[in-house]
Amino acid sequence: MIRIRDLWMSFDSVDALKNISLDIEPGKLYVLLGPNGSGKTTLLKILLGIYKPTRGSVSVYGVIPWREPVKVRKITGYVPEDDIIYQSLTVREYLSFVARIRGIPRGEVEERLERVMDAFMLHDKADEYIGNLSHGYKRRVLLAEAFIHNPVIYLLDEPFIGIDPRIAKALKTVLREKAREGRTVVVTTHILEIAEAIADRVILIYKGDLIATGTVEEVLEKAKASQLEEAFLSLTMSHAQVAEIIKALSS
Repeated sequence: MIRIRDLWMSFDSVDALKNISLDIEPGKLYVLLGPNGSGKTTLLKILLGIYKPTRGSVSVYGVIPWREPVKVRKITGYVPEDDIIYQSLTVREYLSFVARIRGIPRGEVEERLERVMDAFMLHDKADEYIGNLSHGYKRRVLLAEAFIHNPVIYLLDEPFIGIDPRIAKALKTVLREKAREGRTVVVTTHILEIAEAIADRVILIYKGDLIATGTVEEVLEKAKASQLEEAFLSLTMSHAQVAEIIKALSS
């Protein structure tokens, strides 16, 4: 269980998150939804202990993450939004290194390595330096890293951006399966179609505010909408902005 209460995060007097209170339960797939700059990545970094919030409380399976970040990261598979990864190692070297620091027994490392390289179609790049890979392949390596130790928690920041459609399709299925197994799964996206397709629960954040949370159906009911796209525009009062964009591009 992840418990968030009265959470605020400010950077140079700018509020990135404002008074967020949430319970994120195992066994459900949560989609953290919002446009760029809404605070989604900031929230994930607080859960990982990378940031200490300005005020409020957070408990990740009983651990305060910024006090004991190693405990949280041992049980978490994390994919950052950016390609933050060692560029000077080969794919095989990097994933072997990750497996060891995650505490996978030496006798199991090779089997785990083969499994994730199979899953994310990395065998043909196994001995290439990560710095020479395309953005899409780097995303695959980060996904392999997140899955290699079969974690309790999955925090995936925009995992569908830049990856092969076959992997994206498989990832949707696997994340649902992990949630059904009782894992805690949180995926951020600003792609409404993905959110609608995979979410058990939607958490809609806009400009640091928690706008809505619940099942897709509950969010649609709150917005009096039939599709998540329309609900998003209604709840964030973005219709006028969309009209301005259309006008600018049509000129």
